[in-house]
Amino acid sequence: MSNFIQSLKKSFVDVPVTDEGVDTASFLDASDGVVELFNHFNSAAFTPVQSDIKGNIAKVRARLESHPTESVTLEKLIVNEKSEKKQTATEGLMWLLRQGSSALPGK
Repeated sequence: MSNFIQSLKKSFVDVPVTDEGVDTASFLDASDGVVELFNHFNSAAFTPVQSDIKGNIAKVRARLESHPTESVTLEKLIVNEKSEKKQTATEGLMWLLRQGSSALPGK
Protein backbone atom coordinates (compact mmCIF):
# COMPACT_ATOMS: atom_id res chain seq x y z
CA MET A 1 0.00 0.00 0.00
CA SER A 2 2.89 2.40 0.67
CA ASN A 3 4.01 2.13 -2.98
CA PHE A 4 0.49 3.05 -4.04
CA ILE A 5 0.42 6.08 -1.76
CA GLN A 6 3.80 7.21 -3.03
CA SER A 7 2.54 6.92 -6.62
CA LEU A 8 -0.23 9.48 -6.09
CA LYS A 9 0.26 12.87 -7.77
CA LYS A 10 -0.83 14.76 -4.68
CA SER A 11 -2.08 14.09 -1.17
CA PHE A 12 -4.71 16.33 0.38
CA VAL A 13 -2.12 17.13 3.06
CA ASP A 14 0.08 18.65 0.34
CA VAL A 15 -2.62 20.84 -1.23
CA PRO A 16 -1.52 24.47 -0.82
CA VAL A 17 -3.81 26.67 1.25
CA THR A 18 -3.00 30.39 1.22
CA ASP A 19 -4.78 33.54 2.33
CA GLU A 20 -6.53 33.44 -1.05
CA GLY A 21 -7.79 29.90 -0.54
CA VAL A 22 -7.28 26.28 -1.58
CA ASP A 23 -5.31 25.70 -4.79
CA THR A 24 -7.79 24.26 -7.29
CA ALA A 25 -5.36 22.28 -9.47
CA SER A 26 -3.73 20.62 -6.46
CA PHE A 27 -7.12 19.84 -4.94
CA LEU A 28 -8.15 18.13 -8.18
CA ASP A 29 -4.89 16.14 -8.28
CA ALA A 30 -5.55 14.94 -4.73
CA SER A 31 -9.14 14.10 -5.67
CA ASP A 32 -7.84 12.00 -8.57
CA GLY A 33 -5.98 10.00 -5.94
CA VAL A 34 -9.27 9.02 -4.32
CA VAL A 35 -10.41 7.55 -7.64
CA GLU A 36 -7.09 5.69 -7.91
CA LEU A 37 -7.60 4.32 -4.41
CA PHE A 38 -10.90 2.76 -5.49
CA ASN A 39 -9.15 1.35 -8.60
CA HIS A 40 -6.60 -0.23 -6.28
CA PHE A 41 -9.37 -2.21 -4.56
CA ASN A 42 -10.44 -3.57 -7.97
CA SER A 43 -14.05 -4.09 -6.90
CA ALA A 44 -17.16 -3.49 -8.99
CA ALA A 45 -18.92 -2.40 -5.79
CA PHE A 46 -17.05 0.91 -5.97
CA THR A 47 -17.90 1.63 -9.62
CA PRO A 48 -20.87 3.94 -8.90
CA VAL A 49 -18.85 5.89 -6.32
CA GLN A 50 -15.91 6.22 -8.69
CA SER A 51 -18.20 7.39 -11.46
CA ASP A 52 -19.73 10.09 -9.24
CA ILE A 53 -16.34 11.30 -8.05
CA LYS A 54 -14.92 11.36 -11.59
CA GLY A 55 -17.93 13.32 -12.82
CA ASN A 56 -17.58 15.89 -10.06
CA ILE A 57 -13.84 16.23 -10.65
CA ALA A 58 -14.58 16.77 -14.35
CA LYS A 59 -17.02 19.60 -13.57
CA VAL A 60 -14.48 21.47 -11.46
CA ARG A 61 -11.62 20.76 -13.89
CA ALA A 62 -13.67 22.03 -16.85
CA ARG A 63 -14.22 25.32 -15.02
CA LEU A 64 -10.53 25.59 -14.15
CA GLU A 65 -9.58 25.01 -17.79
CA SER A 66 -12.15 27.45 -19.20
CA HIS A 67 -11.58 30.20 -16.60
CA PRO A 68 -8.07 29.59 -15.21
CA THR A 69 -7.38 32.97 -13.62
CA GLU A 70 -10.83 33.14 -12.03
CA SER A 71 -10.54 29.59 -10.69
CA VAL A 72 -7.01 29.45 -9.31
CA THR A 73 -8.45 28.76 -5.85
CA LEU A 74 -11.66 26.96 -4.96
CA GLU A 75 -12.89 30.11 -3.26
CA LYS A 76 -12.33 32.23 -6.37
CA LEU A 77 -14.00 29.61 -8.52
CA ILE A 78 -17.14 29.73 -6.37
CA VAL A 79 -17.26 33.54 -6.23
CA ASN A 80 -16.72 33.95 -9.98
CA GLU A 81 -19.18 31.24 -10.98
CA LYS A 82 -21.86 32.63 -8.66
CA SER A 83 -22.93 35.29 -11.17
CA GLU A 84 -23.70 32.70 -13.85
CA LYS A 85 -27.04 31.04 -14.46
CA LYS A 86 -25.69 27.57 -13.63
CA GLN A 87 -23.00 26.84 -11.07
CA THR A 88 -21.91 23.47 -12.43
CA ALA A 89 -18.39 23.52 -10.96
CA THR A 90 -19.61 24.74 -7.58
CA GLU A 91 -22.14 21.91 -7.53
CA GLY A 92 -19.42 19.40 -8.42
CA LEU A 93 -17.19 20.78 -5.68
CA MET A 94 -20.01 20.56 -3.14
CA TRP A 95 -20.50 16.88 -3.94
CA LEU A 96 -16.76 16.18 -3.87
CA LEU A 97 -16.56 17.69 -0.40
CA ARG A 98 -19.60 15.73 0.77
CA GLN A 99 -18.19 12.50 -0.62
CA GLY A 100 -14.87 13.17 1.07
CA SER A 101 -16.35 14.03 4.44
CA SER A 102 -18.56 10.95 4.45
CA ALA A 103 -15.46 8.78 4.03
CA LEU A 104 -13.70 10.29 7.04
CA PRO A 105 -14.04 8.65 10.44
CA GLY A 106 -16.04 10.62 12.96
CA LYS A 107 -17.88 12.69 10.37
